[in-house]
Amino acid sequence: MKRHLTVVILMFLLGIPYISNAQCKQFDEKVCKSRLDPYVNYGNFVSTMLNGGEYAELNLSFYSNQDYRIAICGLETVSNLEFRVYDIDHNLIYKNKDHNYSRTWDFKLHESQQLIVAIIVPEIVKKAGCVAIFNGIKSK
Repeated sequence: MKRHLTVVILMFLLGIPYISNAQCKQFDEKVCKSRLDPYVNYGNFVSTMLNGGEYAELNLSFYSNQDYRIAICGLETVSNLEFRVYDIDHNLIYKNKDHNYSRTWDFKLHESQQLIVAIIVPEIVKKAGCVAIFNGIKSK
């Protein structure tokens, strides 16, 4: 009986991250995609549970002469949810901290390149919550 209980507890603990991420994905797809309007999401996003002081990154390819929007979502009670954009060599291109913690950034690149988008949860946050990074392209 003790072995059976241990197996059940272990299965439950291993399933928590899966359940949490599934809940985040549902929340983000229903609530957060609207931040891209009028841009169209083209399927690249990361959605996960983060605690205070944690971050998540997403590597994305962007092409020249296209209009893009990056949007972050989650932890709506946290006013200083930060995101940063880096080039492939980790040179900082943009940080929303310099723009009143805006949850979106619209931009156009003159040359195609891969960028790294990071979302950072402030250390003062005590409870884990869902966060997401979305990107969209303006349809012509």
